[in-house]
Amino acid sequence: MEEFKKTNFARDQPGEAFPTHQTLDAALARGIRNRIAALVGAVGVEDRFAFARAVDACERPVVGPSSEADLDTFELLEIFGRLGITPRQHCYINWHNFEDIDRLETSALAKYFDEVWYPGTDDIDIWDDSYDWIMSVHHSGGLRYATFAK
Repeated sequence: MEEFKKTNFARDQPGEAFPTHQTLDAALARGIRNRIAALVGAVGVEDRFAFARAVDACERPVVGPSSEADLDTFELLEIFGRLGITPRQHCYINWHNFEDIDRLETSALAKYFDEVWYPGTDDIDIWDDSYDWIMSVHHSGGLRYATFAK
């Protein structure tokens, strides 16, 4: 997680601690990237743009009320419920090419989503330990998701 987000959080949420999170080391991130690659048909794809296109090709837009992450009415858990996604206790956030990944509690991500994802700059992917789904949040606020049958 970028340090400026923690600084901004301390300013915006006085007296509250920034959500506990773990930044994954390179080996764990590589393992996750490989697992995602298998799900989206991108095994062996090293080009980051081709990899991102493979993820995007599996996803479809989230539609309906409050389906833009930059809206004041956006509620992550409500979107998950509408999509039939029951996230596990922890989620992962991909910040860059599945090489910069944080793990944090799903409830904390939902509660502080506006402090974690910044519109205009952040393109992120979110999933949990089940690897049954992935959601991408575009810097414009657009949402896309895929579910994976096992």
